[in-house]
Amino acid sequence: MGYGKVNAFKALQEAFPITGPSLICSSGTYTLLNQPAGTNITWISSNPNGLNINPTTGAASRLNNFNGEITITATINAACGPTSLTRNIWVGNPGAGINTLLWTGTRGVNPVSTNPGATYIFNVDQVPNATSYTWVLPSGFSVYGGSTTTTSTSIYITTSMTIGTYTLYCRANNACGSSWTNSLTINNSGSGGGGPVPLVVYPNPASSSLIIQDESKGSEGFSESSVGNPEYVEEFEIQLLDNNGRIRKTGKSLKRRLELKIDDLPDGQYILEIRTVTKTDFRHIIIKH
Repeated sequence: MGYGKVNAFKALQEAFPITGPSLICSSGTYTLLNQPAGTNITWISSNPNGLNINPTTGAASRLNNFNGEITITATINAACGPTSLTRNIWVGNPGAGINTLLWTGTRGVNPVSTNPGATYIFNVDQVPNATSYTWVLPSGFSVYGGSTTTTSTSIYITTSMTIGTYTLYCRANNACGSSWTNSLTINNSGSGGGGPVPLVVYPNPASSSLIIQDESKGSEGFSESSVGNPEYVEEFEIQLLDNNGRIRKTGKSLKRRLELKIDDLPDGQYILEIRTVTKTDFRHIIIKH
């Protein structure tokens, strides 16, 4: 279709829009707005086994528990010839399945190794027509913020303090129902690398600034015990993320100390990611002005 034809088709779609639900759970009716006088409309579904649509009334119904995208076509039958208009709609539950992956770290790695009692960012693939995701956690695991249902494809989960093998699940939801993603196996054995980064973070809650520094470092510099100890002399980088996973602040330490200005951030719960050469740690932060 050439550029001129594309523009003409777009103009037709705008002049005669197909109205009706964008999501069909069981049934719905479609009409053509501004139908020209002296014409009749013929309706067709691109998948009659998934969505039946009455060719004359536009009344549609879901069939065979179908889940997926369907194109409906309205053909305007006029004396000068037929003109067809289309609209894509979703039928049934979200499109999650075995190829919808969960991960932490690198996508596609399953199983993963974690440290007991550590917090990680877990992710799920974006699912077509999902409006939210519900994470089903193993015993002893918890979500930062408390709610296991989120509109984001990322969530912060703290692992169990108990060593063992666990399975994490996730459901994608919309108004019609839910569908399951693939599962993720977690070897919670302390072999995930790193461990707590030896830093103190204060105050918490914080209002104007946040201090991150070596836990053995006083106000006048490094203590004698930290000199020559590689665990304590590593510098670090930080990211401060909000509950939607957006990076709000970044910074690098100098002599294992960083003062982070946060007076421009709104009140709420945040995650502080601390990364050294050998370790990564997460801290829960509350900002309250």
